[in-house]
Amino acid sequence: MSKCLYRDPKKGKLGGVCAGLAAYFGVEIWILRVLTVIAFFIGGSFVVVLMYLAGWLLLDKKPEDYVLDPEARSQRGFNQNDTIINKGQRRPVSESLRETEQAFSEMESRVKKMEAYVTSSAFDVARKFRQL
Repeated sequence: MSKCLYRDPKKGKLGGVCAGLAAYFGVEIWILRVLTVIAFFIGGSFVVVLMYLAGWLLLDKKPEDYVLDPEARSQRGFNQNDTIINKGQRRPVSESLRETEQAFSEMESRVKKMEAYVTSSAFDVARKFRQL
């Protein structure tokens, strides 16, 4: 069974992040909300707020026709060749995974180039010139 992580504003109180995470991990929403509040008060308030905002901004809303229950999926005719609905377009999962893998490969090469530059002597020289 393939699961997708979405935020669920219909079941959520603030932005649907906890509701989406609860559906993804298969736990009750109230449990995740309680854990979030506890983490907030224990001392991770900045981290909790930051992670919640990141989830709110980065996670897509749950599509109207998305079904997470495996029995309901089989009744609707879903199979191994599921499609992903993203911005109104239906695309095969394999195509989306290839694109994601390519994007991460490009990001990795860019990070390697930045790391090589930052650890090089050229970076030190450029920084010293800027300080003058």
